[in-house]
Amino acid sequence: MRGLLLILMIVGMVAYVTGCSSKASEDKPLDQVKAEAQKMNADQLQAKVAEYKQAIEAKKPEIEKLQKELGTGLTGVLSGKKPENADELKAKLEKLQASVKALTERMEIYASELKSKQGG
Repeated sequence: MRGLLLILMIVGMVAYVTGCSSKASEDKPLDQVKAEAQKMNADQLQAKVAEYKQAIEAKKPEIEKLQKELGTGLTGVLSGKKPENADELKAKLEKLQASVKALTERMEIYASELKSKQGG
């Protein structure tokens, strides 16, 4: 029963995270992001920055979980234990980190444009 509940919670979290981050695109070409940002007003830019922040924040718990599973923290180093599926976990972690990097790059474009439109 607990296993089923855990699975349902995980599926729900995945659905929530993917649903929340659908507006913030990590695949949109940077040139296109720059062009869109230039056409937006300050309120629209602020909303875009918030969307990207939310998408980035939504990925952080999964990154932390994978890092913990891989034993990248102090306890993993001290114990010297390596999980059996370490390569798979590492690949997932790298994919999530690349996603966060891409989202951050795009968010910074919107934030920079917002700053210039606010006169700062």
